[in-house]
Amino acid sequence: MATAQQIIDSATLKLGLRPQGTTYDSFDSSANNDAFTVLQDLVAQLTADNCLHIPTPSSTTDTLDLYEEQVKDLKSLLARDLMVEFRIAEAGAQLMREISSAEDRLDNDNTISLEVEMPLGFSYKYDVTSDV
Repeated sequence: MATAQQIIDSATLKLGLRPQGTTYDSFDSSANNDAFTVLQDLVAQLTADNCLHIPTPSSTTDTLDLYEEQVKDLKSLLARDLMVEFRIAEAGAQLMREISSAEDRLDNDNTISLEVEMPLGFSYKYDVTSDV
């Protein structure tokens, strides 16, 4: 589990947007609000896609009920979305690998179930000569 602010702080540190030892809120509070909005949108989208099952945080102090691996993935995906939001042209190879792995893991967790119900009296006979 982690707070929304901890996830923002980790993602912004990965991108080099803030120095180590500070929170992004204390470093740039207006940009922190923008980053929080991006996080809210990301969580809402992942929940809609059935990749996460948590409510969208309403404040930076909200604790997100996630497994440790999901927190790590969310940090990487937030970094990806912040790159777009803050127009960061490139990121390091290590971060790009983390982002790709996070996308793959959350995609693999998104299972689709399909069930077909047919009436009991249904039958079909295939005729090899006439159904060709």
